[in-house]
Amino acid sequence: MSVHEELILCNVKTCRSKVSGYAWVASCSHIFCDEDGAKEFRKSLTCPACNADVSGKDDIVCHEVDPPEEYKSMVLSGLRPDIILEICSRALSFWTSQIHQEHLFQEYVNSTNTQMSHVEKHYKQQIQDITMEISNLIQEIYFVKKKLKTYEAQYNEATEMLLKKNRQHQQLHAMCEQQRLHISTHVNK
Repeated sequence: MSVHEELILCNVKTCRSKVSGYAWVASCSHIFCDEDGAKEFRKSLTCPACNADVSGKDDIVCHEVDPPEEYKSMVLSGLRPDIILEICSRALSFWTSQIHQEHLFQEYVNSTNTQMSHVEKHYKQQIQDITMEISNLIQEIYFVKKKLKTYEAQYNEATEMLLKKNRQHQQLHAMCEQQRLHISTHVNK
């Protein structure tokens, strides 16, 4: 991207819109859109980007970003060449600094997005693993409950059979007692 295609963005972190029309420039090398500059510098003479004091006479300037030709032809007229070159040098340094800061910001955003993507992928995999584990546990619980029902049925069947055998045993015992009494009464006679 050429220097002419680069955009200068408002340095208020919550705004970051393209600076157009009028811009507020602070001596600490920050620039703000007209809306944020007017709002922020009306409240306080502190830079909203770095909290630097900008209360000096020439610490804040509001000017057109794309001034008309008449202004361009007159603004530096009458100044010595060394002053013109110094002004141009500082303006280019400001522009370079803004572009550099934007590139650093974009690198940070890209790095953060990459990290977020890795973290998201990691947690999606963990969620998938946990979901699979839960599914397996639910299936295991289903089979254990099914087995439990089988064991309960077998237990009930065994209990019923035991009760039946106990009744038969008691009946046989009662019959034996009757026979013993019957035999003992016949033997005693």
